[in-house]
Amino acid sequence: MKKFSAAFFVFIATTAIAQNKLFTPYTDSAKLVYNANLITADFIALSKAASKKVNIKATAIVNTTPYLVYWDDSAQTVNLPLWHQVIPPQQQFFIALNDSNTTKGLAMFGLFFNGFYIAHELGHAVEWQQMKQGNKFSKGYYQSEYFANTLAIIYWKQKGMQKELDACYVFAKKFITQLPNPVPVGEDTIVFFNTHYEALSADPFKYGYYQFRQFVDIYENKQLPTFNQFISQYIPN
Repeated sequence: MKKFSAAFFVFIATTAIAQNKLFTPYTDSAKLVYNANLITADFIALSKAASKKVNIKATAIVNTTPYLVYWDDSAQTVNLPLWHQVIPPQQQFFIALNDSNTTKGLAMFGLFFNGFYIAHELGHAVEWQQMKQGNKFSKGYYQSEYFANTLAIIYWKQKGMQKELDACYVFAKKFITQLPNPVPVGEDTIVFFNTHYEALSADPFKYGYYQFRQFVDIYENKQLPTFNQFISQYIPN
């Protein structure tokens, strides 16, 4: 049996604690940054173990903007928002989706933006690194988002966060019945998204439909590979 240092077990324990505290809305930026960076380190370690060609560096920070959550490749950062810093129109978007219930809107925000999307943005980090190395990794905006959403769901499943993913699914499933499908009749879903990405991403209702639709489709896929299998399939050693 391999011998592991005490520091290794401390890292595993603190990562588990961080997972349990994420997926809830934060008010303390330092706590969110600390917990998100434990997950970031774990995600990177798993990715590198799956493929030697993965060589990403990333830091999670709090930076609340109208983009809410995003990967900044120039700074190598996962940018996360705090609810009380989110602009009122965006807060109202989450509240409106939840029958004008502020408590539910806040809970939904925490599940996705202080939890699920941390791994999603790290998925973009993996993709960006591959593209910079000259690999034609993504075939468009839609495929890029689908890759990041798939990797995030697989990661959180492997980390035992099924209850949190289930809660995300309930919200997402409800929202795609509430939000109008932005794709005109007769248009291809993927082509339309890739062609009109800038306009769609500027409208939370339209962009939200796409993101929640992808989440539901991936979540309902019973044949998802393991994290290791998924990474090694896309980035062979």
